[in-house]
Amino acid sequence: MYLVLSSGKIGKISYICKCKQCKKRHETELIVTDFSNRYLDMIKYHELFDRKKVLNMSEKLVDLTYEHSNEERNRMVADLYQVWFLKCD
Repeated sequence: MYLVLSSGKIGKISYICKCKQCKKRHETELIVTDFSNRYLDMIKYHELFDRKKVLNMSEKLVDLTYEHSNEERNRMVADLYQVWFLKCD
């Protein structure tokens, strides 16, 4: 998943934390890195939908260029990731 952060930086989700604390609060944390794998940010799942943190997200890098994100589709995809990763050990 690729993201445009509110800072304007483009990154990718490189790691999804599924530690005991994440499972306890029922919310994963996502590590966002740039294309050289340098750390950009750590965001909580709910922040994917907060325009103060994430301006746009997409499965394909080319789709980030669209002016408006498809929030319904983004939420569906993110919900699937959230459920799947919380079930994995």
